[in-house]
Amino acid sequence: MSIEKSVRDVLLDVASVADENISYGVVKESATFPNITFEIISKEPMSIGTDHLHKMVIEVRTADYNAQSVATIYEQVEQAFENSIGETFDDYTFDVLINASSIIQSPSIGPGDEAEPFVATTVVEILYKYSVS
Repeated sequence: MSIEKSVRDVLLDVASVADENISYGVVKESATFPNITFEIISKEPMSIGTDHLHKMVIEVRTADYNAQSVATIYEQVEQAFENSIGETFDDYTFDVLINASSIIQSPSIGPGDEAEPFVATTVVEILYKYSVS
């Protein structure tokens, strides 16, 4: 099981977004609004006392045509990660949520009548353990 799959499992708790609209890296061609894409920006090993942990920084982007919808979704994203602490997803246990912060970007003006969505970017830092079962 991959850490990307574990992060996606956490994001499945975001009730406002359908499972098929959550993807890693890029928005799926078949995705509708609202949708979530995420990327793991960095992973690094670290030791705190005798604990051997890994630090992961995740960037989660939510998009929809309504600013209030995007705000609701990013709050659900932050809550999903808060709820994941102490939980094990396959071989990964999320131990500490260091930070989760979000910002909404106004849509850019598209050419012609094309409407651009609001996008919220949430950056999450988590310490996790990996144990091979």
